[in-house]
Amino acid sequence: MNEIETIQKIYNSEINFAILSPCWDGGITVIIGPEFYGQDMSAEKCQYRVDGIETVKEAVAHLVEKVCELYPTSTFAVNYLSENA
Repeated sequence: MNEIETIQKIYNSEINFAILSPCWDGGITVIIGPEFYGQDMSAEKCQYRVDGIETVKEAVAHLVEKVCELYPTSTFAVNYLSENA
């Protein structure tokens, strides 16, 4: 499964997340959380946030790992873990 397919499957599981690049040299930020909806994405408002990721591939890997940890019964996590066991 490539990164685009992975992101689509997480989205289809109705998990709120964002992959952002606020500044070209500031790295990529991955955010997971039920309440941000494009507003306050500070670390204290999110279930998970990591900054400074260097590649999209690495960002998606962070997203997958944390989605499986935070939402283990989601459609995405159940399918992903059974396919990659």
